[in-house]
Amino acid sequence: MRACPPRTLPVVAVLLVVVGGVAASGCARRSKRGDRASTSSAAATLSSAPTSTASSAAAATAAGATASAPAAASAAAIAARAAAVARAKELVADVRWMIDKGVTVNRAKAGEGDVATKCDGIESMRSSMGRDPDPELVKVLDEGTGLCAFDVPLLTASESLDHLRGTPSQASRLLVCNVAAREIAKARAVRANDPRVRSVEARRGSLCH
Repeated sequence: MRACPPRTLPVVAVLLVVVGGVAASGCARRSKRGDRASTSSAAATLSSAPTSTASSAAAATAAGATASAPAAASAAAIAARAAAVARAKELVADVRWMIDKGVTVNRAKAGEGDVATKCDGIESMRSSMGRDPDPELVKVLDEGTGLCAFDVPLLTASESLDHLRGTPSQASRLLVCNVAAREIAKARAVRANDPRVRSVEARRGSLCH
């Protein structure tokens, strides 16, 4: 066999260099594409972070609002009950004051109505207490109901009879006596043997003969 001419070796060397350069260039391009992909992925992750944070914050706010709603409702119910008790106490105090003074109208609070108006207010509150009333409210209204059922009729009868001290007409006398009889009957239905009932009844008997 003939040996390869000496000039073949440089050609092979050149080919090896070219092939190596192409391979290196391909690796470099793949490396750059990999770097760009990694950068894009990192950017996407960073851009989604604020949205995730905002969603978490919104969810936390909604959860807080949901949790605070029952507490707010409970506070409102407590305030409403306290206001009802205060109003009931005021009505009962007004009724008791008029009974003690022997008058059906408190002139200092004339714009708020007479004792009958106060009793109507107590009855209205009693009828609207609901199924689960406040125990203190029940106690106060029970006291007021008792006063309006017994003491107030006697007060009204007594005040009516006071109008007979002068010289009223026959018609006025008849009207006053009928009012007194009606109010005495109300009190008697509650406590028939109470000395106060008998006292007012005796007075009517002497004035309405």
